[in-house]
Amino acid sequence: MMHTQEWERERERECQAVKNATGYIDPNQFDDDRDGELAARDEYVDQTLPLDEAKHEAFRIARFLMKPVRIDVKIEGMDDDIEIVQPTVRVA
Repeated sequence: MMHTQEWERERERECQAVKNATGYIDPNQFDDDRDGELAARDEYVDQTLPLDEAKHEAFRIARFLMKPVRIDVKIEGMDDDIEIVQPTVRVA
């Protein structure tokens, strides 16, 4: 019983950390061409954003460039991660 309660508390902390995750779109990942420079200057690039917002902006930029965009994901208490946003539409 004790292990179950500890596990549940740990699980709740992990879920909360994931909800509070942030995303960062690095401007250095874009090419030096005109479109890449425009993307690197986007107001949401080079800023830490809530993860959902970062994914939305990365998708918008990926569609503009027609190239994948990388998001650096930070979750408190966990290793950093990288997520790649593809410029394709997903239909449910």
